[in-house]
Amino acid sequence: MAKSLLRIKARDMRRSQGLSLGHIARNLGVSKGSVSLWCEDIRLTPKQLKKLLKNKDNGMRLGQVNAASINRKRRLDVVEGFKKEGLEKVKTLNRNEFLIAGLALYLAEGAKKSRRVEFINSDPRVIRFIAKWLRVIFGIKSEEVACSVIINQIHRKREKKINNFWAEYLNIPLSQFRKMVFVKSKQNKIYENHENYFGTLRLCVLKSTYLSYRILGLIEGMMAAKVGRRSLMAKRAFHKRQSTGSIPVAGTS
Repeated sequence: MAKSLLRIKARDMRRSQGLSLGHIARNLGVSKGSVSLWCEDIRLTPKQLKKLLKNKDNGMRLGQVNAASINRKRRLDVVEGFKKEGLEKVKTLNRNEFLIAGLALYLAEGAKKSRRVEFINSDPRVIRFIAKWLRVIFGIKSEEVACSVIINQIHRKREKKINNFWAEYLNIPLSQFRKMVFVKSKQNKIYENHENYFGTLRLCVLKSTYLSYRILGLIEGMMAAKVGRRSLMAKRAFHKRQSTGSIPVAGTS
């Protein structure tokens, strides 16, 4: 059985039946460590927990359960703390910061050898960020953009739904979407979120040879730029706050 299918089964057994990690591991023929990793975000209901503790077979004790719950909460609190810090620290971007952020993303995911501007990514938020970046920084209008989705052939029946999702999310007319590209390679991995997967989007700016050259030139400038004294001071202040405990550090508590 494919590992991805085993993961789905393990999560279903944990979520719906509240079975112990050991029981699931034995039933599926996998390691307990794998099951623990697959199910770490699933919280048992009080009823499931009570039933689990009564089962002498699983070898669990209330102290172990409480410790695991505390550790899980601690991890989630650390993640949430950093998320709040990020939202607080990066509330707004000025035009230059927005330019640099877009250049960094384009350096990672944009076309560097093509004679036109192309950006490919499967994260809708990243695509929307780049679309806004092109509009705000370079004045690219929506009618100057063409889109196409790349996705495995098993999603062929969802073609209309997938295109509609991207068109609505990016506020780009369906008329500017080109024929969907279906990948014919065999997909062994099975996903829980089959119906919520919308493939990878290729965003192209039409007639963008000179814009491509301009973006690549700006990237060269960004890569060669020196860090200003103010930026260094801000970085040192951030690390100082970390060392004094005013900013939570992952793995500490």
